[in-house]
Amino acid sequence: MVIVDVREQELFKAGHIPGAINMPYPDVKTRGLEELTPDQNIVFVCHGGPMGDELAGILAEKGYKQVRNLTGGMRAWSGPLE
Repeated sequence: MVIVDVREQELFKAGHIPGAINMPYPDVKTRGLEELTPDQNIVFVCHGGPMGDELAGILAEKGYKQVRNLTGGMRAWSGPLE
């Protein structure tokens, strides 16, 4: 599974889900299509949920089969942080 944190770099550095990669929201539509493959299990994480949900939909439309959004984003995350 690839966890993609779409928040700004400063927020990512302040604390993120262990193992997540930082790919800010504007970059996903370009960089994401180059670095993420349609066969990967991808979970988007944003601050509250809507941006990750939007990006999951965009990638699903492009043929990515296993894209999801962490409901509630980092606000809802209660697990460990890096």
